[in-house]
Parts: sequence; structure tokens; C-alpha cells
Amino acid sequence: MNRHARRSELARYRQESGNALTTYLVDPDQPLDVPILQNAARSWLDALPRRMRSCIVCSGLIWERQRVGWLLLSVPASPKPPAASVCGICIECVDVPMQALEKACAGRASDGGAGRTLRTAGHADMRPVRPSTFGGAFPVGAGHPTPAEMLSRDERDRYLIAAADRYYVGVSDNSAAANLVTKLSLYRATAWHNDGPEALCPQRHRGTIREFFWMVLKSRDRLPSLRLVRDVLRASERERG
Repeated sequence: MNRHARRSELARYRQESGNALTTYLVDPDQPLDVPILQNAARSWLDALPRRMRSCIVCSGLIWERQRVGWLLLSVPASPKPPAASVCGICIECVDVPMQALEKACAGRASDGGAGRTLRTAGHADMRPVRPSTFGGAFPVGAGHPTPAEMLSRDERDRYLIAAADRYYVGVSDNSAAANLVTKLSLYRATAWHNDGPEALCPQRHRGTIREFFWMVLKSRDRLPSLRLVRDVLRASERERG
């Protein structure tokens, strides 16, 4: 399934759920009595450090559980929500004003949907916040990508965008994409053979473009095509206006 088809499926799902979400800000160690929320939070946390995350407020890396300050959990506002979305907020951003947090949540929206905030019974110690777009909700079953596949694609795209923003400022999307694919291909054919099994990015790559390459391939060990990278960079420019 290509990127366009995946976005169409996500849009269809949001339409079917009415764009109404229930969103909660919770401590990562907080017990949750709703199974779908508990399973989603546990799965997100257990993937660390094999799969690094990004803080939705500052875009800083979250590579271990100790770096998680809050979890933002979202479910469709329905009696039996079919899926849950999880986003992380790093320990440095736990005290940011709610306005900044809401802006970060809205920044993840691809269609600008607002929805409505509801409160689920039995979660008196949770703080409902303004709902973000339910980016982690998608149809499941034959013909649809699995949750793990969609998550890995999303993470790969975010790391590609972050690499371009840092190392190719003022460069056209075409040139940035071509350079990224060329250098990523070289890295995958050489150092990645030794770096791939590592749970954390090797220290020698920290602060270099290869740190982003390591995260891209750790998210999805497959070389993206030039067209895919170019489309990812162009889409990010449109979303940022």
C-alpha cells in the first residue's frame, strides 16, 4: 500500500469514527483499567530502546523509559474503541504550559480535525486535553498494513524530515532527497552491518547525519526510494505552510 492509499484509509477511518476523540495525558507508570489503553501504553514503552521515539513538543529523542515524562493517549469517542494512539512527551517538557502542549498535539494533525473532548468513566486521575488527530487509528485485517508497519513508516518519515531540516537547510526537496538516499544507501551497505544489532546508536555517530540514518533503518530496515523521500519532504513543507 503506497502513501496516498494509506492516507486515504486513515481519512476514511477518521470519518467513520466521527473525528470525535477522547484524549488523556497520563504518567507512564500510571495503572490503566481500560485494556486498550493499557496495552497501547505498554507496547509503546516496551519498544524502547529498540525503537526510539520523538517528543511531540520539542522533537527531542526518547530512547529509554526514563526519558518519558508523559504519555498522550487517544481513542475514538465510542463505547468500544477499536484502537488507541500513543504519543510521548520527554522528561524536559513535562512542565510546559498546556497551551504549548495543545499546539504540539495540533501539529501532528494532518487534516486539522478538532473533534470533541470527552471523559471516560473510571479515569478520575487522568487529565483530558484537547484531542489531537487520531493518527494511530487505522483499519485492520486483510489488505491493510499492520499497526507495527504503519508505526515504522511514520517514524522513518519523521527521521528523514529531521535529517533534512538539520543538514539540508536552504536546499531544494529534490536535492535533499537525492543526497539523503545516496548517503543512506552507502551507510546501509557499510557501517549498518555492524550498527544494526546495537540497541542504541553507536557513540561515534552521535551528532552526525549517520545518527539519523541509524534511526531511519532501525525504524524500518529497508532503503526508501528517491521518490518516497522526495514526497515525504514535500508533504512536510506543505504541512508547515
